[in-house]
Amino acid sequence: MAVNQLTKDINTTCAYCGVGCGISARVVDPELHLIEIKGREDHPANYGRLCSKGSALGETVSLDGRLLYPKVHGRLV
Repeated sequence: MAVNQLTKDINTTCAYCGVGCGISARVVDPELHLIEIKGREDHPANYGRLCSKGSALGETVSLDGRLLYPKVHGRLV
């Protein structure tokens, strides 16, 4: 992916709850999976404000510590 594609703002919707707040996401560091999240001031659901879950949305994109395959009692199934 070209660098200019990584630095553009991506306008989307927060999926943490049913409110559907408008967010703007930008990749800060693709190697470290760092994403900057801001509330969109022009969105009628949140007018630029974000709750604690929405504010932490950028911290959820890393694969570290995430369950990627099903496990039962610590064993892959």
